[in-house]
Amino acid sequence: MIVPVYNPGPHLAEALDSLLAQTWTDWEAVVVDDGSTEDLRWIARLDPRIRLLRQANQGVSAARNTAIKEATGGLLAFLDQDDAWLPAKLARQAEWMGRHPAVVLTSTGFERVDDDGGYVGPGYVGYNGSYDELLQGCGICASTVVARRDGVLAAGLFRPLLVSQDWDLWLRLAEHQPITHLPEVLARYREHPKQGSADFRQLYRDACIVLADHQHRSLSRVGLARVRHLSGAQALDAARRCWARRDVRAVRHLGYAMRYAPAMVWRALLSRTWTQVSRLRAHRV
Repeated sequence: MIVPVYNPGPHLAEALDSLLAQTWTDWEAVVVDDGSTEDLRWIARLDPRIRLLRQANQGVSAARNTAIKEATGGLLAFLDQDDAWLPAKLARQAEWMGRHPAVVLTSTGFERVDDDGGYVGPGYVGYNGSYDELLQGCGICASTVVARRDGVLAAGLFRPLLVSQDWDLWLRLAEHQPITHLPEVLARYREHPKQGSADFRQLYRDACIVLADHQHRSLSRVGLARVRHLSGAQALDAARRCWARRDVRAVRHLGYAMRYAPAMVWRALLSRTWTQVSRLRAHRV
């Protein structure tokens, strides 16, 4: 298990509890403290199967790479500090990978939850695990992934991108070996209300870097358009959540949504306006 942490706050305990609750018990976890100011020594006391390593702050890619190099198992499962697994996750994927030795990576379905653990919605719906579809945008949540360690090492580990380091590695793996996706929901991905506009801009910059490595594929242009769409969708979703809280950052998020996906924003605004007009007419009648 690969668990990078940096000043994780209260949600790390839930993440590690979900690891300890797995029905598959033959595992080791390498937790890498990437220069936290919090005291995380309690992690090493949770279970003898958990190893805690410390390093100077270098970012999530470097923390994951340290854990991968230290891991001794043939399969790697990734768990981010704010996310959680359902109890059958490891068992389901270990069994699948055992029956499909040519597969280098498998991901699963997941659900999105808010900062308090409340259900927000499903994860990426309709992703089928193909390389061509993955090239159009990352349909894989890192905390759902189980991958073969030798394949990850051969692919060159994670690059130090700020936002798209996951997508970058999944593409490099999928280009040379089969990957699969199990639609069953086996993980929870936590969304945070403090996500900033810089994330949307960085997502677009990183996507350009990633797709530049795959220009030999005709879908690269489609992929860039897809990334613009996803960046806009994320910004629009952030604007909606801020607006619901009367947070002035909604205006800034809406501006970035207009930059990346203006048609989507206009559809959303027109839909909202028409709904309000319909309600007004119904009230007058």
